[in-house]
Amino acid sequence: MKGEFNMWGLGGSFFANIQIQCIFNSRSSQICRMSKFKVWLKIFFWAEIAGTICSILAGLLVSKLFQNQSLTAIGATIGENVGFYGAIFCFNIYRFPNKSKMQIIQELILQFGLTEIFDSFLIRPLCMYYCQVFISNLPVALFIGKVSADLFFYLFAYFFISKTE
Repeated sequence: MKGEFNMWGLGGSFFANIQIQCIFNSRSSQICRMSKFKVWLKIFFWAEIAGTICSILAGLLVSKLFQNQSLTAIGATIGENVGFYGAIFCFNIYRFPNKSKMQIIQELILQFGLTEIFDSFLIRPLCMYYCQVFISNLPVALFIGKVSADLFFYLFAYFFISKTE
């Protein structure tokens, strides 16, 4: 039985061109899962690096300007989103030269909208804030807050994917 893996389980979606053919049987399910991981890594590795750098830099800047942990968490969240989605946007401009920039933006919104709203307005700022409360070294706190928020984000996304496949 053949199946296709689409990043978020939505037909005709943002990552429709990055699909994996899987043959589902008892021996190949592990191979298929590893292939999914490789696709995730290929798509998100550099976006995560950019998001991490922008998150820490934005958080440090906001902290220096306002010396407020809540604003620092919000600034780091915005920085992470700019870095992460900026990298994906640039990657897709390069990967899909025939698509308009507006079309790429619309697909990003369709792809990440619900998960990103939950992440950006609740999970990520809380993780960034509470890591600052418990860790005195700001860059380390922002990094751990970002990674912990990413865990929630990817677990939520994986749960969504597994329910839609």
